[in-house]
Amino acid sequence: MRNFDERWSDLAARARTQEAPPGDESAPTGFASRVVARAAASRREGAGAEDLWLQWARRSLAGMALVGLVLGSLEVRAGRPHDLRPPGVENSVAQVLWTL
Repeated sequence: MRNFDERWSDLAARARTQEAPPGDESAPTGFASRVVARAAASRREGAGAEDLWLQWARRSLAGMALVGLVLGSLEVRAGRPHDLRPPGVENSVAQVLWTL
């Protein structure tokens, strides 16, 4: 292990100069159909925990969006009251009475 750095740099330099071997890099015959068949088989076996989690997450997200829209529309509909009156005379007198 004394010459690890030398060996490492030598091997790294050799790896940098190497090229990928020539050849066909396409998938083997029937690979796509095997992948599709395996996916279909897993769907037939039943939903996994991740599928159930995603299904409930989507439902809860849709429900919360609906609740938010309903509450937002109620808030906008309620609005601010337009008949705010200025404070009465008795309030004004009570506020300035202590200065006398």
